[in-house]
Amino acid sequence: MDALLDSIVNIPRDGWFLSAAAVVIVAPWLLRAPLRRYLDARRIRRAIRSLGAKVASDVVIPDGLDGTVNIDYLVMTPAYLLVVLVRRYPGAIFGAEKIDQWAQVMRKGSYKFANPLTELQDIVAVVRNQLPSVPVKGAVLFDQDSVFPKGKPDGVLHLPDIDAETKHTPLSDVPDELQRAWSTLCPGQ
Repeated sequence: MDALLDSIVNIPRDGWFLSAAAVVIVAPWLLRAPLRRYLDARRIRRAIRSLGAKVASDVVIPDGLDGTVNIDYLVMTPAYLLVVLVRRYPGAIFGAEKIDQWAQVMRKGSYKFANPLTELQDIVAVVRNQLPSVPVKGAVLFDQDSVFPKGKPDGVLHLPDIDAETKHTPLSDVPDELQRAWSTLCPGQ
């Protein structure tokens, strides 16, 4: 260990400069992917927070069949609870409400994926089953790297279309029934 410290201390000034320059050049390149993921997640959280009075993420509730469902985000609005599933598919997205397979088209090719609205309908049904007297809606949110050349199907939100600067809905605007339902699904939040 002492030999390593001695070699570092004895690096000529030019060596320090070259080492520092290498770190300044290489660090952003190495950190670009984690930084982009962090900024994308922050942008999504901020947009979702603008949709209602309260937001919970990564909500897990029983499905009534000895299993659970995972909800990316649950939003309490003054009129209903909103289930939001987030999908990150860069490129052009082609799909419709009644089509089983959607397509993602990128430079390198075309990829099919299951209609996310089907999964959303199942999760919304589970939430409605848990809270039969509470209105529940759902949406699938695609991030800013997606485009919809043929239009977005109903039930799809696109991150660039959400105004994240919208002021939060005050909790006082939310009916007591919705607040009690929220407490049932998200205790302590």
